[in-house]
Amino acid sequence: MELEANIDDQSSEQISYAMNLLINMGAKDVFLTPIMMKKSRMASKLTVLIDPKQKDKFIEAIFSHTATLGIRYSIKQRTIMSRKTLKIKTIYGTVRVKAASYKDINHYDIEYEDCAKLAQSLNIPIENIYFETEKICKDN
Repeated sequence: MELEANIDDQSSEQISYAMNLLINMGAKDVFLTPIMMKKSRMASKLTVLIDPKQKDKFIEAIFSHTATLGIRYSIKQRTIMSRKTLKIKTIYGTVRVKAASYKDINHYDIEYEDCAKLAQSLNIPIENIYFETEKICKDN
């Protein structure tokens, strides 16, 4: 289920707090989109993806922690890629990689923190570690 709320007259820090709260409550995704409301007022559209069974809990939280006066909701369908975390052994050390796939389509997201630690400890450019890790992922 997707919940949407237009928010104006609220600080970005307060909206950020609300977004983190919604994530910690178990939202599948939370994001903010800049919008222009009537009278050319800048505002934000809060979008929250949730399990439909939790609708009331999330509506209450959004009303409690944002300045919105209304919430729209609708059932959405989605297709997601299967995901797993791999530990790739490179010539520099082990790097975690988030692997996602759908049919014959594969995506790899190399863990920045692992690369940064290795680059610092070995005193080499971080790009070397990214390149090596990416090459191993694509070769497999």
